[in-house]
Amino acid sequence: MRRGFTLYELLVGSGIAFAALALIVSLFIIGRRTSEAAYSNYLVSRDTENGIAWLRRDLQNASLASIRVYPGPGGAGERPGLSLGSCAPADQPTRVSLNAHGVPRWSSQVYYTLDPVDDRTGRLMRWSAPTPANQLLPLPSSTMPSAANDPRVLLHNVLLPNVSVFQGGAPGNTDARGGFRAQFVRRAGGEAGAESLSDTNPSQVSLSPSGGLQPSGNTRLIEVELRLLHRSTTGKPSVYAIRFRVCPRY
Repeated sequence: MRRGFTLYELLVGSGIAFAALALIVSLFIIGRRTSEAAYSNYLVSRDTENGIAWLRRDLQNASLASIRVYPGPGGAGERPGLSLGSCAPADQPTRVSLNAHGVPRWSSQVYYTLDPVDDRTGRLMRWSAPTPANQLLPLPSSTMPSAANDPRVLLHNVLLPNVSVFQGGAPGNTDARGGFRAQFVRRAGGEAGAESLSDTNPSQVSLSPSGGLQPSGNTRLIEVELRLLHRSTTGKPSVYAIRFRVCPRY
């Protein structure tokens, strides 16, 4: 005669099976989230590294005096961005053009601008245009970066100006510069002075000191900050903030 299971044994067995199933489901969810986070970080890192490489190369190939940042002096209402005179040809941005005496040929004007996509994010765009053949000096451009002509998308999901992703502060809350900020580094009184950031090009300060800015505080450094929004399938957004400095060669 075969003995059956008692109600107590069935309840205990069901409880153990349910606990095992819950553990397996939990491990699956954790594994999926970890895999998603790793893949997302990879995509963000890859795209961001590409964008930073372009910015570094363009700023290094620029004349410091030609760089203008927006919004800033002369660019009221302009989107966050920058413009610069480059010694790399517009159709060969990875090359440096020099004359027979080793002097840079100022071959192009390069522009970066933040183009809105939705109510919180935009795309960081890059475009360039050749300079006139008779232009011997690296002059600032009179064209605004937002007047894009056949632009290239470098980065997606860059935070727009004046948005709030989180309650309580940075980096998810932006000001008028949004998630793309380029400014000139200053050191009050000289090399050992306190650092600050300015929209005014050092060459303009040297020509006309004003607003408390003096030539002694000039440096050749430009600081760039990027803030990127990542939306996960869990519905919880993340903001990646990257900051770096570049010294133009010319």
